[in-house]
Amino acid sequence: GWHLKGKPKHGKNVIVGTDPHCLDYSYQRGLADTFYCMQQVYSKPGDAYLPYAYDPAAHYPEEQPQSYGACLLGLHYENRNRLVDELRRRGAKVLYDLGPVFDERRELECQAPISLAWSSRDDLIARVFEGLAMGRLVVTNRVPDLEKFFAEDKHLVAFSSLGEAVEKVMHYLDHPEEAQKIAKAGRQVVEPHTYDDRIEQIIEAL
Repeated sequence: GWHLKGKPKHGKNVIVGTDPHCLDYSYQRGLADTFYCMQQVYSKPGDAYLPYAYDPAAHYPEEQPQSYGACLLGLHYENRNRLVDELRRRGAKVLYDLGPVFDERRELECQAPISLAWSSRDDLIARVFEGLAMGRLVVTNRVPDLEKFFAEDKHLVAFSSLGEAVEKVMHYLDHPEEAQKIAKAGRQVVEPHTYDDRIEQIIEAL
């Protein structure tokens, strides 16, 4: 939540709000010539939309032993805890951790065919883009702008409840060829959504 105080005297002041679901950017919006909001559901009037993306230097498919059925590396929200607990109860081996990033995260995530994602507040989270870029089958909750980028059951798998999430994960663990087909299509459709592409979007607008 830290920020620079004041506005540069020269050039354009462009500010990207990366966490509008939990941070108040009122001050920054007042300083920006253009304020980009990375979660459309939390955009304010006058904001430009800049979706999340992935880093091709960190998020790519990697050959790893398949030690797990599914993986979720990130904050342990209550809904994610319930999902992992229920999957484990059903016999799925789930890697659930907090902390690994960059190369370590990719090495771990690629040890599972399924990448789990569950947004805490209806935003299309970065983990969706990153999981697809790593060639995983992404199973995520439905959020308002998901369909702007990805098609359900073609590029990824979506759910609206804990029960639906569990059933779909268990189905694709039992049908790995179906999972691989969707994961491959997801990897192809997410390919242009890099952070370089997002920077180009800002530069072109300027």
